[in-house]
Amino acid sequence: MANTNDNDKPIFVLCHGAWHPSHLYDPLKRAIEARGYEILVPELPTMNVGTPSLTWADDAATIVQTAEPFFAKGRRVISVGHSYGGVPACAATRDNTVAERAARGEMGGFSALVFLCAFAITERGKTVQQSNGRGTDLPWQRKIELPDGVS
Repeated sequence: MANTNDNDKPIFVLCHGAWHPSHLYDPLKRAIEARGYEILVPELPTMNVGTPSLTWADDAATIVQTAEPFFAKGRRVISVGHSYGGVPACAATRDNTVAERAARGEMGGFSALVFLCAFAITERGKTVQQSNGRGTDLPWQRKIELPDGVS
């Protein structure tokens, strides 16, 4: 476990990929903690079976909720997004940066955003496809058309 008395060190909050449960990051978590940092990898709500109505916004809210106790203590948090997690990791920082929170008289906030082989939305309101510079799916994002009656 990281030395929690060292308030100068940021906290890492990792937003995992769509098909990557949080426990898969345990080796990374141990390596970061061994260097004296704290890292949290909350389970994202969209990972649960039977939650088709949930979206990246619900995952972003989970990231913010995970970081808020540290914000309240004036801590800096680094949002790390892996794969799909880059989308909610980025969205979570909106209106929650150190500067934005300070302007509202609040402590702490996100001090950095790290994309670890992640999707990034470059501008509010854009899709992943629009953000990739092509405006279309990438070559490996192939759509498969199923025959009628096959699901």
